[in-house]
Amino acid sequence: SSRRRHTRYISVTGVQTCALPISVIVDYGPPAAPANLVISNAGQKGQNPQLSWDANSETDIQHYAIYQGYQTSGTGPISWNSNAVGTTSNTSWTDQSFKIETAAGADVVHYRITAVDDADNESGYSNSVSTGVEGEVPGFKRAPESRSEEHTSELQSH
Repeated sequence: SSRRRHTRYISVTGVQTCALPISVIVDYGPPAAPANLVISNAGQKGQNPQLSWDANSETDIQHYAIYQGYQTSGTGPISWNSNAVGTTSNTSWTDQSFKIETAAGADVVHYRITAVDDADNESGYSNSVSTGVEGEVPGFKRAPESRSEEHTSELQSH
């Protein structure tokens, strides 16, 4: 986010009149979206997906939020979870919920991240990355076959 330090002077009247400098930091909006998200151990069957990305250049980044999307058998619409599945102040995160599967037809988990600054402004999404995962994705309600691809599946609440 764009931040600027403004110095203002106020007059305080009492026994003596003086001017005191007051420094105010104004936050002008959300940070830039994180860049270069990758699964650093992509293709390594049986391992937990390890995400990594470039650090944002803003100095007021509080944390990064990780979002997941799900796709049945790697085809059809991606159902993105609107709630973050994790946060970290680092530029890497390991998903302990899944193991990588390299076989064709596996359910697919997609990831994207945002940056959140000290004022709780959240950036737009980073690029997305994905991997096949072992077993069925828990909490995912498969769409009926007759539904249009314009409609995405819904995630069940936990």
